[in-house]
Amino acid sequence: MSLGIIVDAAHAHINTLEGIAEIARIHGVPMIDSHTSLTHREDPYGTTRLRTFEEMKMVAETGGVVCTWPYGWYVDENHHRTSFLDWAKENLEIAREIGIDHVGLGTDGGGGLPELIGGYGSISDLPELVEAMVEVGFKRKEIAAYMGGNLFRVIKQCIG
Repeated sequence: MSLGIIVDAAHAHINTLEGIAEIARIHGVPMIDSHTSLTHREDPYGTTRLRTFEEMKMVAETGGVVCTWPYGWYVDENHHRTSFLDWAKENLEIAREIGIDHVGLGTDGGGGLPELIGGYGSISDLPELVEAMVEVGFKRKEIAAYMGGNLFRVIKQCIG
């Protein structure tokens, strides 16, 4: 951290995440989770790709950013993430829980995900996410923060 390295907790088990967050708080340095999505799972020791609000708050408490990505999944009609609108709604839910200053864009969509949301092929499709974020109630300033402003703040704080 003293070297300006940005610590990314992507894929970290909750126990590892807790340790990283504690060290980051002690040093006053923000961390990131570069590509994740919200899960409402009951078992905090399940998959490490997705995060509960509790885990996201650990990142936010360091001043860091949780970055969401175009991962698509479907359980049933009430539990799914299959469209840009679903992604935007999830971003709004996360922003309400941990604060818009701690939510950002993660674009690990080409990293071998089993499913992507419908219509997402590459970052060139992100204007559709912007439209969906406007539709669910994000303000222009909040969208700018999500699309890069929040991550830029963390980078500046870490590397000067």
